[in-house]
Amino acid sequence: MAALLGVSAKQLRRVIQGDSVPNALVLARLAELSGYSVDYLLTGRGARPIDPELLGRLTDGLWRVYSEEGATLQLIELGRLAAREHERIVRGETDLAGALESHREALRTERLDRRKQQG
Repeated sequence: MAALLGVSAKQLRRVIQGDSVPNALVLARLAELSGYSVDYLLTGRGARPIDPELLGRLTDGLWRVYSEEGATLQLIELGRLAAREHERIVRGETDLAGALESHREALRTERLDRRKQQG
């Protein structure tokens, strides 16, 4: 990793331990290699890398859940849901199966609530 960043192993250890701050060039290389934005590396906020495989599986899974539960979903809303769930998974709040199951449960609960209101 140090060689990829253009620093010595000792310098990289100092940065990792918080004893040194990388210069702008090293920070830019780290952003490029990691897929994270410089803003995210500096502040913890901002763009995180998107995992295309995960986003694809989320989109497909959400579409299947909504279809199987008889719920309609516009494509723009499908994209929004997939993006939100991707972020939750990246933050470690859930996993793919958990995200899909929570949507299935919410749809079933919503359907039961509607039946109670009608009946």
